Amino acid sequence: PSLGRDEVLAKALPWLQQHGIWSRGRFGSYKYEVANQDHSLMLGVETVDNVLFGAKELTLHHPDIVNAKKNTELLYTKQ
Repeated sequence: PSLGRDEVLAKALPWLQQHGIWSRGRFGSYKYEVANQDHSLMLGVETVDNVLFGAKELTLHHPDIVNAKKNTELLYTKQ
């Protein structure tokens, strides 16, 4: 990441969302620490959950959490 990136994104990504644009994906969120294939998939899943249900986007906003440990809290099961 470049110096000042997070401050710029803190303004840019909400502005885009206000205009109906969720800039996500491999390079769409400009967070290269969450730009591999599994992160990109989770960015998509979490974006849809955010749009439909207002869920938090952990992968986008907290890459240190999603990269730090194995997921044991969020388990997707059929109901």
